[in-house]
Amino acid sequence: MKKTIFLLYVVSITISCKSNFSKIGDVKSNYIPYYLKVYKADSLYLTKNYQQSYEILDSLFKKYEPINIPLYFEYENYIKMAVINNKNKKKDIIKLIKKYDYRLDDFENDSILKLALKRNSITKEKVIKLHAKFENNIDTIYRNIIHKMNNDDQFVRNLQPINLADVKKVDFKNDSILNILINSKGFPLITTVGSWKKINNEIEYKSVSLDVLLIHFSSNKEWFEKNEKKYFQYVKQGLLYPFVYAYMFDKNYNAINSGGSYFKYLFSNVLFEENQQNFKEINEIRKKVGLPTVEFQKFHYKKRILKQ
Repeated sequence: MKKTIFLLYVVSITISCKSNFSKIGDVKSNYIPYYLKVYKADSLYLTKNYQQSYEILDSLFKKYEPINIPLYFEYENYIKMAVINNKNKKKDIIKLIKKYDYRLDDFENDSILKLALKRNSITKEKVIKLHAKFENNIDTIYRNIIHKMNNDDQFVRNLQPINLADVKKVDFKNDSILNILINSKGFPLITTVGSWKKINNEIEYKSVSLDVLLIHFSSNKEWFEKNEKKYFQYVKQGLLYPFVYAYMFDKNYNAINSGGSYFKYLFSNVLFEENQQNFKEINEIRKKVGLPTVEFQKFHYKKRILKQ
């Protein structure tokens, strides 16, 4: 009887833990706390406080499915810090290849990632085989459509003189197609459409990000008012990066206010050096949508972009 009660207790705890785990795209997920923890871990990583950074991410990934946000690459850094801290993460390395488009070159060109393969007894042949599975899962039709949408977006905007009526027409067409795709196939993630890297012997790199498209859509006041809440939900679900949403918001804010920025300091890092003030109110606004503080953005920009 006691054994039965114990087993029931273990099962109930397991079910409870699973129900508290947030997955990318789950309608009940809230990734806002995730983003804020990533910035904290990244600041520690950049100052070489690897142990504390690792502990934050290790705890975070027990609650959230990793995103591996561009410029932060928290899941990659987690694996690197595991190497530095003499911990084996074979399952995580395999996941990095199968779900995040990491290839043999990515490991060969990074001394720590290369060491991660060696320590976890993952051969070059294994990496190639695992990545082939990633490529086989890509929806190439979806991928090619988004690439064409991006090409059309850039083509009409690069014509001289620019024809605003044609720009509006292309945006309307792209938005209509995107709505159909998201409703039928889901939000385009790296596991769905891949990354900019070539797959299946493609002859060109592909623009499969929605970032530029969405920012361009957002200059239309009616479009933004209609879609803003939906896209913020995508941020909460881990589907859309906070910075993209913030750029969308500021693009609309700028269009209707003839300049200015709601979230501040998104468009130019030069502004970091101007009009120094108490950023407390700005940071509170940023925190609500998963953006880092102004101070951290400045720090990150200097460390990651300027390499200072």
